[in-house]
Amino acid sequence: MVFLFLPVLIFEAALGLNTRAFLRNLAPILVLAIPALLVSAVLVGIALYLVLGTPLAAALLVGALISATDPVAVVAVFRELGVPRRLLTIVKGEALRNDGVAIVLF
Repeated sequence: MVFLFLPVLIFEAALGLNTRAFLRNLAPILVLAIPALLVSAVLVGIALYLVLGTPLAAALLVGALISATDPVAVVAVFRELGVPRRLLTIVKGEALRNDGVAIVLF
């Protein structure tokens, strides 16, 4: 499932993102995408391991699968509220990088 749907979603997100704005905001995007996803995946994995007794490898795999965020609703609300474009670019760029990190982590 991950290898079927996620590449299409990443391509669509990358196609609609302004490259210059993305590169100008690369530092906050990377800080939000990589460490935040890793922490989330590990926390979910450890919680599944401790609470449900799931094998650690399987629990971490589930953590990697569900930790990637999808900003569709957030972007729609941001557009309605007239949020600054920089914040919109950071959220979209973070989601794009987040998905890529999730594929590598998986």
